[in-house]
Amino acid sequence: MQAGSREGLGGEGRERLGEALLRDSRLARALLEVIPDLVFRLDRRGTFLDFLPARGLAPVVPAADFLGRNLGDILPSIADRALPKVERALDTGLEQSLEYDLILENGPRFFEARFVACSDADVLVIVRDVTDKRETEEKLRQSEERLRSLVEMAGDVILSLSTEGEILEFNQEAERLHGVSRASVLGKNYLNVFVPEEERSSLRESAKRVLSGIPTRGHVGSVVDASGRRRFLSWNVDRILDSEGRPTGLVACGQDVTQRKELEESVLSIASGVSGSRGQQFFRHLVSRLAAILEADFVNVGKLEIEDGKKRIRTIARIADGKPARNAAYDLEGSPCEDVVGKKTCSYAEGAKDLFPRDRALTELGIEGYVAAPLFNSRDEAIGLINVLYRRPIPNLSLAESILRIFAARASGELERKVAEEELRASEQLNRRIIEAIPGGVVQAASDGSILLANEQAQLFLALTYDDATAATASASSMFPS
Repeated sequence: MQAGSREGLGGEGRERLGEALLRDSRLARALLEVIPDLVFRLDRRGTFLDFLPARGLAPVVPAADFLGRNLGDILPSIADRALPKVERALDTGLEQSLEYDLILENGPRFFEARFVACSDADVLVIVRDVTDKRETEEKLRQSEERLRSLVEMAGDVILSLSTEGEILEFNQEAERLHGVSRASVLGKNYLNVFVPEEERSSLRESAKRVLSGIPTRGHVGSVVDASGRRRFLSWNVDRILDSEGRPTGLVACGQDVTQRKELEESVLSIASGVSGSRGQQFFRHLVSRLAAILEADFVNVGKLEIEDGKKRIRTIARIADGKPARNAAYDLEGSPCEDVVGKKTCSYAEGAKDLFPRDRALTELGIEGYVAAPLFNSRDEAIGLINVLYRRPIPNLSLAESILRIFAARASGELERKVAEEELRASEQLNRRIIEAIPGGVVQAASDGSILLANEQAQLFLALTYDDATAATASASSMFPS
């Protein structure tokens, strides 16, 4: 059927249909209950008995060409499906429906036909053009499919909840995080199932605020994952409104920030443990904190030594199995540390001892996990490393890597200062030995006359003790008045 001129029965035909309506109350009721589109009256065999046109919609052929003829002759493509509907409507007295499409001059069109018995022998067929409806439904389906794809592809937990917190939608990331299927949790209360009990009350109050029109942005709360471990999610929550603006539920998007939260807490804990420490005390506190926070079996801070072109690491602070350990030295060649010193952070979540068979210490200690970060001085020269080792696969590799990168900078500064102080002390000792070896007396005085240094010969000549010579009150003028 196609849009066109209004065409139908003449006055005589309309009178016959009107008389039929008056004779059969069921036919009158049927017409009152439906929207008046194209209306046909057919008998059980499918013969067109009467017809009423619709505004803006005309039959495929003029009424004069199909009245009194069989549906199979006019529209053979739909007769096989339509005639059983006629039979069923007459036999059961129940309305039947059929959707079909026709290729017309203006392209394909979709129609809906409803069959209503108006007597024991004939039916009314009400036909409506539903092309626009079908196109709208298809666009809606495609839109919903795109939205569903975006929700499922998202790396965040996305939920739709009722106003009481029952789960209405549960995306794939939510399934992965919680270790349950969508079907198994629909209708269950999300707070009661996945949120620790001590946090439920505050979240219910937050949900009330959201339903009142105050959305939540960036609220960090904890949930229980598939392994029973507590994880932290940053939630954005807003309400869902119906066509009249009334809240019908909540939509929530949760980003997993567990790693960030653990990193923040770990950094604060380690920082608080080493704050105010310097030198060797800093390194002792650092390795102890790292071992505790990262649950590592071994932690080492070592400085680089080069002798005859051979590179070695000599540790300056160690933790082994939770206790301070004696320092040691080892060659870099053949060890995983060779890929770290002067280069970049290096990590192996598991299998370290198998990857470096030449490193006997890894095999003897049964080391599986290894993470290390290089240490550099202010001139960007390699001066050492810091590493953590595990007898098991590393439980949280990214956290260990982040922690070592952060504290490598502070450790580098402390190690550079420690090396500089050691070099200064060694230089002073060397100078002292040289001065003591001079046969004559040697005295070094400041511009104000105070004695800074006097060797042993000078002390004998001036009858001074070492304490006298280095006392703040000693002065060259008192010893040499002239």
